[in-house]
Amino acid sequence: MLKRVSKIYENMSLFKKLIIIYIIVIAIPIVYFSVYSYNKMLNSIERDYINEARESAASIKSALLYKINTTEDIMERLSMDPQLNRLLSSKYILMSELLESYKYQIIPQLKNTIIFNKANICRISIYTNNANLTESWDYFYKLSRISNSKWYNDFIKSS
Repeated sequence: MLKRVSKIYENMSLFKKLIIIYIIVIAIPIVYFSVYSYNKMLNSIERDYINEARESAASIKSALLYKINTTEDIMERLSMDPQLNRLLSSKYILMSELLESYKYQIIPQLKNTIIFNKANICRISIYTNNANLTESWDYFYKLSRISNSKWYNDFIKSS
């Protein structure tokens, strides 16, 4: 077989021999280098894309955890507030006392909580069974409004 290739090569013209040498010396390395470079570039782009996606996911996770923690802190503060607890749990003898407590103590506190946490909270809704609190007020709603909701029942079961 080698003799046959050697014989064919000897019978070729000089031009054809130069073309074969050109292909062996220049074209094959260029094609090899091009394929190698393309694969390296493709791997680099893929690696960069994966790293960017990881960083983006980590950033989103961090932002969500911050918002969740802020919301939990606000809920904790509101649930421990004695004035708000009194308003939610007590049956006021005088409606004027209820309104005064609501207007001068509770509303300013809820408004300030929203103002100081504007980036994280746009609204506070408090659901209660207290018959003295009407839904016409901006922050308080009857618990019956959400008691049949799937998300509420799932939350109650998980608590």
